[in-house]
Amino acid sequence: MKSLLLFAFTLILFDAVCQSFPDGKILRVIDGDTYVVSLNGVYYHCRLVNVDAPEKDQPFGMKVRDSVSNLILGKDRQVTIVGFDIYNRALCSVSVNHISLDSLLLTRGWAWYSPSMLAFKPALRSMEANARISNIGLWNCAAAIPPWIWRKMNWKDKRLYNLCR
Repeated sequence: MKSLLLFAFTLILFDAVCQSFPDGKILRVIDGDTYVVSLNGVYYHCRLVNVDAPEKDQPFGMKVRDSVSNLILGKDRQVTIVGFDIYNRALCSVSVNHISLDSLLLTRGWAWYSPSMLAFKPALRSMEANARISNIGLWNCAAAIPPWIWRKMNWKDKRLYNLCR
């Protein structure tokens, strides 16, 4: 009984957090998966769910950021807030012309699939696998390092990592 009540409370809380904004304005692209967004006049730092793109100082980082900027700035888009992370960033799902941005990033080889706590999406996993097999985007470099490893590296190791630039 307690678990049923907890589950019901979680669904109510998720429904309260999950808000969709058809006219969300993406003001700035910080990196491939982090943006500054204006939703109904409120500014949010948004983190895209389901993917992890290279950091700005990482190989391919600036190329991915610039490509995402060209892709989403000034386009018809919908932003949905699905929660918040430990850094108080809004966790967002973004659609550009009715196509999810996470699938676009994975298909073009600009990000790693990172399953969210909300759902595992096999279709996104296969999009990343297809980009890897086709050597598209960052998968053109055999030594591409995932961002979650890059963030843990010290500056000396990062400086030595000049492959694929």
